[in-house]
Amino acid sequence: MPANSLAHQDACKLLPENLARTMPGGSGARTDRVFPTGHICHYNNAHMDMELAFTVEPADQRPLDDEKPVTIAGRQSLQSQDYSGETKQSLCFLSTKHVPITSKYYSQPANEGLLLMVWADGKSSSICADATKIAEQIWQKLPA
Repeated sequence: MPANSLAHQDACKLLPENLARTMPGGSGARTDRVFPTGHICHYNNAHMDMELAFTVEPADQRPLDDEKPVTIAGRQSLQSQDYSGETKQSLCFLSTKHVPITSKYYSQPANEGLLLMVWADGKSSSICADATKIAEQIWQKLPA
């Protein structure tokens, strides 16, 4: 893996507890699961869940119908925002590609990436704006 690969990173170092708690409703959020690879970091409290996950996706993957392109910290990213009437939660997913994977073990070109997911109780029109402020800080920490 190249030196700037996410394989060498820890998701909880990119999204520390104090940063997760800056999300509106995130006060008191704590990590509640341990992932041995360090490639996922999950925080929650009674009203919010936040997860940062390292991803691998086909290089030619097209955005989903509900994803819109946005720029976060100078990086091309995708944003998806929704409200679930069933669970009465707002959600925001933000993703960005990081580095191409050139390993011979992948049958097709792929990219490493990041996915920040936030679920919060109630209807929120600002959930993605709030999550973007956190993503800006994370995306800036990515190794060049």
